[in-house]
Amino acid sequence: MSSNSSLEGNKIAAAVLVAGIVAMLSGFIADQFFHAETLETDAYPIAVVETAAASTIAEEPPLTRDEILVLISSASLDQGAKVAKKCVSCHTFGQGEPDKIGPNLWNSINRPIASEGDFEYSKAFQALAATGFVWDYEQLFHYLEKPARHIKGTKMSFAGLKKESDRAAIIEYLRQQASTPAPLE
Repeated sequence: MSSNSSLEGNKIAAAVLVAGIVAMLSGFIADQFFHAETLETDAYPIAVVETAAASTIAEEPPLTRDEILVLISSASLDQGAKVAKKCVSCHTFGQGEPDKIGPNLWNSINRPIASEGDFEYSKAFQALAATGFVWDYEQLFHYLEKPARHIKGTKMSFAGLKKESDRAAIIEYLRQQASTPAPLE
């Protein structure tokens, strides 16, 4: 019986091999009889309606510093505290609290970038620190929209806050997280 079972395996292998050879030969013979030609023009033209491309639609210019300050001055502190809950897995907000994955954000308005204690900042932040970059209202507003786009090379993986009102609210919340809140000029 054991000699029959070994022959069964050989029969199966031979059948698979023959099927593969037949498939290859069929393709070769078909290529000899049928030649696909590329037409210079379409045999049946398809009418396409032109629409405005996304790139031709004018984008709104970014908000000016004054417009950002107006948004922040009218922002809700309670809303800012709610939005800040998205940040607590990586940041702390209280005075003297330890850093987490991200630095502590106490007194962060108008603070130089990469200046919080002994936190290990990305090379992008360190390079900006050498330029005198400061976290003013305008920089924070744009950074919080999409951090990776505003500062390329940031370690912050947060996608950002699309709503201007959410960004204004969290900045107002951050403004209050200081011994003396930064003035709104």
